Amino acid sequence: RGRRRTNNTFLAMPVIVTDETILLPHMSIPFPVEDDETALAVDRAMRMDPRLVLVLTERRVVDPDGAPDRPEPDLLDLMSSMMDLASEDMGDDADEAAPDGETPTFPEEHYELCEVGVIAEIGQYISRPGGQDHIILQGVARGLVEDLIQEQPYVAARVRRIEEASTDPAKTEAAMETVLEQVESYMAMLPNVPEEVLTMVRGVEEPGWLADLIAFSPEFTSDQ
Repeated sequence: RGRRRTNNTFLAMPVIVTDETILLPHMSIPFPVEDDETALAVDRAMRMDPRLVLVLTERRVVDPDGAPDRPEPDLLDLMSSMMDLASEDMGDDADEAAPDGETPTFPEEHYELCEVGVIAEIGQYISRPGGQDHIILQGVARGLVEDLIQEQPYVAARVRRIEEASTDPAKTEAAMETVLEQVESYMAMLPNVPEEVLTMVRGVEEPGWLADLIAFSPEFTSDQ
């Protein structure tokens, strides 16, 4: 996709921290306002013109060998259940075999904010009495965090907008056509795909936008 360039100016904006929501430029998604920190960041953005926020992923730090800091919760639950069953089978002997006061310990989990997020505009705030409030986020561009302005009561950052690199059509048209042919073949294998989807994909002229569009899936986790 070529080298992107960062704008020489920076923007100060509130940050919405997320661990799973995937948002890419040119895309629009509903986003739940689930906690006070998000609500405060959204409120600040709603009083700006334009109403911009940076959507930034928080990820768990892994140790140098690539293993997570601790086993996944479902594995811990499984181990705990197996230990409980073993204790029941052993009866009174289990109490004698288990040292007093010893409990499994795991390293403390650490998290960090990614350096690159997506600058998004808040298109609409949807308030549902008795339900979950939502906002509509429209991805504008990627943004590079220069530094954090504040962490409480919500995160705010100085952000540089990352512009899509200009490309030579002679070098990208053939690659884009190959990708579009693969997309068409994939869609042909899926039932009930609206024709409008393929028309939309075919209408994209920028290679970076096309790459984001075909890679996006709301079912993907941040790790994927």
